[in-house]
Amino acid sequence: MEKIISDWKEKVMHKKERIEWVDMAKALAILGMIAGHELNSEGFLASLIYCFHMPIFFILSGYTSRPVTTWAAWGKKFWKSFKKIYLLAVIVLLVQMVLANIVGHGDWAQLSQSFLRNWYWASNNDQVASVGVMWFLFAFFYGILVYDGIGVLVSNYRYAGLVYLALSALGMAIAFKVWLPQDLDLALVIPFFMWFGRWLRESHFITGARRLPNFVRVMNCPIFRPERVFFR
Repeated sequence: MEKIISDWKEKVMHKKERIEWVDMAKALAILGMIAGHELNSEGFLASLIYCFHMPIFFILSGYTSRPVTTWAAWGKKFWKSFKKIYLLAVIVLLVQMVLANIVGHGDWAQLSQSFLRNWYWASNNDQVASVGVMWFLFAFFYGILVYDGIGVLVSNYRYAGLVYLALSALGMAIAFKVWLPQDLDLALVIPFFMWFGRWLRESHFITGARRLPNFVRVMNCPIFRPERVFFR
């Protein structure tokens, strides 16, 4: 009995340690995104940050996510993500614009129009005022929906990887030409990175320090360096 309890505690501690490691890596990726927005977009350091920080976050999200295999589970995940991600993004965007309007003594009559325009595009381009890092939450929300939806349609996650890859190529092709409203072009790119994270977990690719250099080499592959796509 003592041995069973000891083994259980060891497994729990090991699992907790891995989760903490993933959370720390996600936090560093988010800090990289914030730093990238404060740097010159044409600078070397900004380009270096945008090579990896968002893909790393999405890969780790896929690494820790649970597979969704039914539409009922997809619906539950939708509402959970809507409340925790999408609604949060809308509220933060509204508060951000109200505060900016107060500080800058802006025109309150134009606030609602400006807010709707920013919400519609959810990115930082010539057609809207800056939405800052909130674009990430909008894109992540839709990316999760696409990722889980394909997971329901294609039960074999290895075959699903081909679908994610095709969608990612389509999304990047669109993003290089034009940015879609609500970052929907990125919603096609993100699922592949999430699937790659699941593949890393299923294959135990990065288990152990000896395999970390292999993971770094994979991340330097051109397909994992979409600087222009994720610079928003």
